[in-house]
Amino acid sequence: MRAADPVRSDQELVGLMLRCGDFDLEVLPIVIPPLPPRAKPSVTLGSLRGTRTYEGSAAPPGSAILLPSEAAANAKESWFGSPELEIGILHDGTTIKGVVALDGISTAVGTLTAACATR
Repeated sequence: MRAADPVRSDQELVGLMLRCGDFDLEVLPIVIPPLPPRAKPSVTLGSLRGTRTYEGSAAPPGSAILLPSEAAANAKESWFGSPELEIGILHDGTTIKGVVALDGISTAVGTLTAACATR
């Protein structure tokens, strides 16, 4: 889990979580207040190597936005060497923006990927 930069982020963006999913690493931006259970926000992630947009889904209890597996692949390839990740979330006409530092991301992704494989 990495907290959003409080100076450069909207207060609704809490941070970014990486966790083991059923098959691989999962990427989940965390927001408050929680989104409705069937919400499908558009999430844009930007690093030095480019910007990508994904359709997310609200994960229980609604504060987490589960991104598709392509976001995990992007984390493993494109985030390394970037000092930060820009996050933009669009849901129901509201935009939440912010920045999360990526220092230590290569270690975290490597550790989680190995841990996920042994589950």
